[in-house]
Amino acid sequence: MLGVPRWKVDPDESLEHCLQRELREELNWDVQVGELFGQICHQQSDYCIDLFAFWTEVCGGRLELREHVACEWVAVDALRRYTFTEADRLLIMQLERLSVLPDLPSFRAAHFQQICGDCCPHDRHQ
Repeated sequence: MLGVPRWKVDPDESLEHCLQRELREELNWDVQVGELFGQICHQQSDYCIDLFAFWTEVCGGRLELREHVACEWVAVDALRRYTFTEADRLLIMQLERLSVLPDLPSFRAAHFQQICGDCCPHDRHQ
Protein backbone atom coordinates (compact mmCIF):
# COMPACT_ATOMS: atom_id res chain seq x y z
CA MET A 1 0.00 0.00 0.00
CA LEU A 2 1.26 3.45 -0.86
CA GLY A 3 0.61 6.67 0.97
CA VAL A 4 0.78 10.39 0.60
CA PRO A 5 3.51 11.75 2.93
CA ARG A 6 2.09 12.86 6.26
CA TRP A 7 3.46 14.00 9.57
CA LYS A 8 2.43 15.17 12.99
CA VAL A 9 2.49 18.88 13.68
CA ASP A 10 4.53 19.93 16.72
CA PRO A 11 2.87 22.16 19.34
CA ASP A 12 2.93 25.84 18.29
CA GLU A 13 4.00 24.85 14.75
CA SER A 14 2.08 25.92 11.65
CA LEU A 15 1.07 23.34 9.06
CA GLU A 16 3.35 25.05 6.54
CA HIS A 17 6.38 24.98 8.86
CA CYS A 18 5.72 21.32 9.69
CA LEU A 19 5.71 20.45 5.99
CA GLN A 20 8.97 22.32 5.43
CA ARG A 21 10.63 20.69 8.45
CA GLU A 22 9.52 17.16 7.65
CA LEU A 23 10.44 17.30 3.95
CA ARG A 24 13.90 18.53 4.93
CA GLU A 25 14.35 15.82 7.58
CA GLU A 26 12.97 12.89 5.57
CA LEU A 27 13.74 13.76 1.93
CA ASN A 28 16.50 16.41 2.09
CA TRP A 29 14.34 18.91 0.24
CA ASP A 30 13.95 22.61 0.95
CA VAL A 31 10.47 23.66 -0.10
CA GLN A 32 8.36 26.73 -0.51
CA VAL A 33 4.86 25.95 0.72
CA GLY A 34 2.10 27.47 -1.36
CA GLU A 35 -1.67 27.46 -1.20
CA LEU A 36 -3.76 24.82 0.54
CA PHE A 37 -5.62 22.91 -2.16
CA GLY A 38 -7.24 20.08 -0.26
CA GLN A 39 -8.36 19.09 3.19
CA ILE A 40 -9.70 15.69 4.19
CA CYS A 41 -11.20 14.66 7.52
CA HIS A 42 -11.59 10.89 7.42
CA GLN A 43 -13.05 9.06 10.39
CA GLN A 44 -11.61 5.64 11.20
CA SER A 45 -13.19 3.37 13.79
CA ASP A 46 -11.12 4.75 16.66
CA TYR A 47 -9.47 7.93 15.32
CA CYS A 48 -9.80 10.70 12.75
CA ILE A 49 -7.27 11.58 10.05
CA ASP A 50 -7.03 15.29 9.23
CA LEU A 51 -5.10 15.53 5.97
CA PHE A 52 -4.06 18.94 4.58
CA ALA A 53 -2.54 19.18 1.09
CA PHE A 54 -0.53 22.17 -0.12
CA TRP A 55 0.98 23.04 -3.47
CA THR A 56 4.68 22.84 -2.70
CA GLU A 57 7.68 23.87 -4.76
CA VAL A 58 11.04 22.15 -4.25
CA CYS A 59 13.63 24.93 -4.18
CA GLY A 60 16.74 23.17 -2.88
CA GLY A 61 18.32 19.89 -1.92
CA ARG A 62 18.51 16.59 -3.75
CA LEU A 63 16.18 13.73 -2.91
CA GLU A 64 17.46 11.30 -0.26
CA LEU A 65 15.11 8.58 0.99
CA ARG A 66 16.06 8.85 4.66
CA GLU A 67 12.95 7.19 6.12
CA HIS A 68 11.26 5.68 3.07
CA VAL A 69 12.12 2.66 0.96
CA ALA A 70 10.96 4.00 -2.40
CA CYS A 71 9.26 6.84 -4.19
CA GLU A 72 7.76 7.36 -7.60
CA TRP A 73 6.66 10.61 -9.25
CA VAL A 74 3.62 10.04 -11.46
CA ALA A 75 0.97 12.04 -13.28
CA VAL A 76 -2.36 12.52 -11.50
CA ASP A 77 -4.18 10.33 -14.02
CA ALA A 78 -1.80 7.44 -13.21
CA LEU A 79 -2.47 7.43 -9.46
CA ARG A 80 -5.40 4.99 -9.72
CA ARG A 81 -2.93 2.24 -10.68
CA TYR A 82 -1.78 2.15 -7.05
CA THR A 83 -3.38 1.08 -3.78
CA PHE A 84 -3.79 3.94 -1.30
CA THR A 85 -5.42 4.46 2.06
CA GLU A 86 -9.01 5.71 2.01
CA ALA A 87 -7.96 9.21 3.14
CA ASP A 88 -5.38 9.37 0.34
CA ARG A 89 -7.97 8.21 -2.22
CA LEU A 90 -10.27 11.04 -1.16
CA LEU A 91 -7.44 13.53 -1.70
CA ILE A 92 -6.63 12.01 -5.10
CA MET A 93 -10.27 12.48 -6.13
CA GLN A 94 -9.90 16.20 -5.31
CA LEU A 95 -6.79 16.36 -7.51
CA GLU A 96 -8.60 14.62 -10.37
CA ARG A 97 -11.41 17.18 -10.28
CA LEU A 98 -9.00 20.07 -10.88
CA SER A 99 -9.13 21.34 -14.43
CA VAL A 100 -5.55 22.67 -14.34
CA LEU A 101 -2.58 21.96 -12.10
CA PRO A 102 -0.31 24.85 -11.14
CA ASP A 103 2.67 25.39 -13.45
CA LEU A 104 5.43 24.77 -10.92
CA PRO A 105 9.01 24.02 -12.03
CA SER A 106 9.05 20.86 -9.86
CA PHE A 107 6.33 19.43 -12.11
CA ARG A 108 8.58 19.69 -15.18
CA ALA A 109 10.81 16.77 -16.19
CA ALA A 110 14.09 18.74 -16.37
CA HIS A 111 13.69 20.24 -12.90
CA PHE A 112 12.48 16.91 -11.57
CA GLN A 113 15.69 15.24 -12.73
CA GLN A 114 17.74 17.90 -10.89
CA ILE A 115 15.95 17.43 -7.57
CA CYS A 116 15.48 13.63 -7.73
CA GLY A 117 18.29 12.26 -9.87
CA ASP A 118 18.04 8.50 -10.18
CA CYS A 119 16.53 8.12 -6.70
CA CYS A 120 12.91 8.26 -7.84
CA PRO A 121 11.48 6.85 -11.08
CA HIS A 122 9.08 9.12 -12.90
CA ASP A 123 6.62 9.05 -15.75
CA ARG A 124 8.50 10.57 -18.68
CA HIS A 125 5.22 11.14 -20.56
CA GLN A 126 3.97 13.91 -18.26
